[in-house]
Amino acid sequence: MDRLKSFFYKQWLIIKKEFTSETPQALIINSLIVILGSFIYAFGSAFFIIPMNLITGGISSIALVVTKYVNLDIDMLILIITWIFFVMGLFTLGVKYSRRTLLFTITNPLFIMMFQQIIKSVTIGGVNVLDVTKVTEIVIGDFKIQQEGVRVLSYIASSLIGGSILGIGVGVALAGGGSSGGTDVINLLVRKYFHIKVGVTSFTQ
Repeated sequence: MDRLKSFFYKQWLIIKKEFTSETPQALIINSLIVILGSFIYAFGSAFFIIPMNLITGGISSIALVVTKYVNLDIDMLILIITWIFFVMGLFTLGVKYSRRTLLFTITNPLFIMMFQQIIKSVTIGGVNVLDVTKVTEIVIGDFKIQQEGVRVLSYIASSLIGGSILGIGVGVALAGGGSSGGTDVINLLVRKYFHIKVGVTSFTQ
């Protein structure tokens, strides 16, 4: 019982330190920066990565694979998997890690759901004009690119643009003192127990 009390007391001290190490103004500003990073990351995922079924090594990639075997919407799977990794991080990496990822964990799946609803609802002539998979032809002057060529260009453009946006989103979240969470838990656990740099494990994902 004493050990349990000691454990919870230590966790409380960590929580207290985390929330008092910054001024209230700095805490609010950094929180808004993390939310902005989450917003940018979700935009890249919803508009470019998920529609083209691109595997980037993150939560959305795991969800894309799992959705082939489970009858659940991609946004719901992202929500579930995100929280699974968050809980894993909470119990293995502690409160400090979890506090810095909590905002991203809450807002990112919600932003993805929001963007996907926008994509579905914005239609012109019955076509979802914001859905990159609906582009069937590109005309530049007298030059016309047919469906197969458009498909290849869509993959290339989505990879470059979507990947860049995801990187910006993570960078903004880190600038606010947060983290994108998700599969970062695996990278941090590998560093903790095997002393392999996060950059190396991130590259191999």
